[in-house]
Amino acid sequence: MEGKWNSAGVFEDADTLISALKTARIRAGANVYMTLNQLNEARVLLETYMVRLYAANASFYSLQSLKGKLTQQTALISELEKQDAFENFVDCDMDFHLIIANGSGNTYLAKVFSSVLQNIREFAITTFRTHQESPAHAVEMHRKIYDAVAAKDGDLASDLMKQHIVEATNVNFQA
Repeated sequence: MEGKWNSAGVFEDADTLISALKTARIRAGANVYMTLNQLNEARVLLETYMVRLYAANASFYSLQSLKGKLTQQTALISELEKQDAFENFVDCDMDFHLIIANGSGNTYLAKVFSSVLQNIREFAITTFRTHQESPAHAVEMHRKIYDAVAAKDGDLASDLMKQHIVEATNVNFQA
């Protein structure tokens, strides 16, 4: 990608960056490339199903872990001006999704999803840096998803997960 990164690690021209991200291809293994849109399509398919399973199968301890991750992510919002804060926030965000995947009861889907998630990490960091409202909105969506799975409402959790991923995709593709 052409453009300049400033000293804070933020691409100086957000419009150019977002335009470049629309067509960027991510290396996903031996000579296989995927677009961000393809990754998010995979996320919608996997995560809406896994969160439905999670709502039915989540143990008390898994729900406590998910709630703890949500609390940690909420606390990180106030630290986003620090050097590694965006990376920490994204890692926490990814952990939230991985807890759901691992708690779904389907280890194969969780493993496939883990590889999908690893491929979007840099896009997520860039998104949170260039769209300052995104971290708070992501946490709010996570809170709603948590509430739905805690209530064992798989349908609502699935709908919220889809909304969350679609909104994240739209933020990535705003021009």
